[in-house]
Amino acid sequence: GMSMQRFLAPGTCAFIPTTASAGRVIWTLPSAKVQARMHISKTELLRMIQHDCIAKLGQVEAIIGKPVEYPVAMQRTRSLSKEGVLLIGNSASQFLPITAGGLNLTIRDIAVLHAMLTVQDTITWGKEQMLQYQQQRLSDHVRVYESVHWLLRLFRSSNPILSGVRSVG
Repeated sequence: GMSMQRFLAPGTCAFIPTTASAGRVIWTLPSAKVQARMHISKTELLRMIQHDCIAKLGQVEAIIGKPVEYPVAMQRTRSLSKEGVLLIGNSASQFLPITAGGLNLTIRDIAVLHAMLTVQDTITWGKEQMLQYQQQRLSDHVRVYESVHWLLRLFRSSNPILSGVRSVG
């Protein structure tokens, strides 16, 4: 199967296949809406998923198991290193799962670390190297964080033109 994502107001919805005939629906919503959906029947939740979320993604025929809530929030650190600890990817910046921002940052962070560690024959890592890593990577973390935040504002907008674009999928 194919994973699919749909941007909606006020959140996003994704379908991730786990087998040829089953998958997971990931629906990001504000906390109050999540709480309301946690207490409705599976039949009503299925109807809401089919109507609000999956119309363009595919068909969901049944809900097996109990819905699970995983609170997510966007946050980022102001520093990528401190006292012998180096932060990479999602350990430094936590994003909503709409852009794979954490994965992409992790890959770029590892590439920079690899380059820094293989540039010399012996590995020495101290305050100077930690500062160098921070100087190379912090601006990318800030840029990705701000881009995801901008996308969230864009997709949460009640502007009728944007609503039309979102309804396309």
